[in-house]
Amino acid sequence: SGCDALSEISFPESLQKIGNSAFAQCIGLTEVEIPEKTAEIGRYAFDGCTSLKKVVLNDGTETLGRGFLRNTEVTELMIPKTVINADNALSGTKSLVKVTFEEGIEKIPDDILREYYTDEAVGVTEAVIPDSVREIGRGAFGDCGKLEGIVLPEGLEVIGDAAFSGCDALSEISFPESLQKI
Repeated sequence: SGCDALSEISFPESLQKIGNSAFAQCIGLTEVEIPEKTAEIGRYAFDGCTSLKKVVLNDGTETLGRGFLRNTEVTELMIPKTVINADNALSGTKSLVKVTFEEGIEKIPDDILREYYTDEAVGVTEAVIPDSVREIGRGAFGDCGKLEGIVLPEGLEVIGDAAFSGCDALSEISFPESLQKI
């Protein structure tokens, strides 16, 4: 890690895991596409890649490590339907303003947007939740202090504990008829 001149990475399709801090502080890196067979991205994998503006995650990714995009310039991110573990994955992403969850995902992972490092809010102002979602995990949108509104899909049945805690800018929320537990 800390490869200042590294600007491009070409991963083999067979790659199964990117380790903790694998590309941390690679300040020349601007774009990354994660192969479909990469099931896990480790903690802080791209932390401090201050030129990183675009990350493409593909189906097959199941685990996103804590702060894997911390201190990057990524503004939008699509979370694949295959992601199931993502505790504090987007913590430290102050530039991130839009998160879209892929159609087919059934649960928004626990604590995916919860801030781990500071009292500062995650930068997300917009979250797109598809109709396939049946559950929003514990603390999923916790600390999204800039999130102003969210549309919860009909079919949503469960909202986990503290799912929207710290969402200071959230002024309105409408719960679907399908909701069974908050």
